[in-house]
Amino acid sequence: ITAVATYLAGTGIYEYIAEVMNHNPLWRVFGNFTNPDFFAGFLILSIPLALGGILSSRAVRSKASYSIALIVQTACLFLTGSRLGVAALVLSIITFAVLTTITGAKFASGNKGFVIAGVVGIVLLGVVGKPLAARLFSSGAENYSAQFRLYTWNGTMKMIPAKPITGFGPGSFEAAYPKFAVVGYTQHGHGSWLQYAAEFGLPLFVLTMVGLLAVILSGIKTAKSNSANPDLRTKSIWICAGISAIVGAVFHNLFDSDLY
Repeated sequence: ITAVATYLAGTGIYEYIAEVMNHNPLWRVFGNFTNPDFFAGFLILSIPLALGGILSSRAVRSKASYSIALIVQTACLFLTGSRLGVAALVLSIITFAVLTTITGAKFASGNKGFVIAGVVGIVLLGVVGKPLAARLFSSGAENYSAQFRLYTWNGTMKMIPAKPITGFGPGSFEAAYPKFAVVGYTQHGHGSWLQYAAEFGLPLFVLTMVGLLAVILSGIKTAKSNSANPDLRTKSIWICAGISAIVGAVFHNLFDSDLY
């Protein structure tokens, strides 16, 4: 998973370099996705796993590989220019720190230098992330983007009471939404959970959310159990990383239709 995500992030960085050479430093990278926000949503799922790899590995070569993966993927996330993507990543890291504390997960030895290098690299990348900085400190088009998202949510919420039990059917949003649209055309609901409530119906939507919660609670329980065994403590790091990725993705899917 980490290798594939790092490869895709590398292609994103290459895409950005090509745009910079064409005098377009504010370009937001797409990678293999239809828009930069979807690319950011993918990286939110993979970056915590790279961090988990650093903290759970004992071999220097393995730690170095995961450190490179962390820096490359985080760099690409900044180059997507996704503000909510960075917010979701911060939430994931906070969740990871909390989970490792409450579960008693133990880091492998010799991680301090790699963690420091990773943090310094991430801070430097954030400073030079021009696409992200441009969006953070701009207005106009970004205000329009936020307003369009709010209007889209308004229209999507009108779909739910129209067919609350069965929904309009998985994948039907693009065809069903125009009847309820408040503003112009959109291909997706700019929020997976509202879109799924409209497509799946409320019973299946609730079941989906219960399933996600069950996975998170089961993971925490397993991590605590592993931490009681000295031989399994570092394996709890992987579980905490996975849960942190899920939490970040759940948050990001409030605002973007990544799962679409």
